[in-house]
Amino acid sequence: MVKATAQVDLFRALSVDREQEADASDKKYDSIKKIAKYFDLNKTEIKQLFGISQSTQFRYEKQNPVLKIAVVDRLERFNRIIKLALELFEDEDETKRWLSTPKIALLGETPLQALATDAGAKKVEEILYRAEYGMFG
Repeated sequence: MVKATAQVDLFRALSVDREQEADASDKKYDSIKKIAKYFDLNKTEIKQLFGISQSTQFRYEKQNPVLKIAVVDRLERFNRIIKLALELFEDEDETKRWLSTPKIALLGETPLQALATDAGAKKVEEILYRAEYGMFG
């Protein structure tokens, strides 16, 4: 059962589980660090995706504070899209490759770059749903 195993491994790496999803008040900066490491994101990409300035990232590195609600919202949006992609591709490496490859439908942006905005995330979500149901073009 590749699909279940891949989901468990990816979500363990991203420290996403049902209990954490239910209570956003205890999400800490470590969850962003795990995502950054997993997807090889630099500080600029973290700033774009999660709205955390580089100076704040530096401070958070030392303190590991609870994240502000706006950042938690972006983190949950990110995790939702990652989960959809993983369910579609059923493979962590393929999911990471797809998320990091520019798409014509995103005007040359990668899905990871598009996740920086709500409109971009909706477009990525639409692409994933269309692919899941075989609706290309």
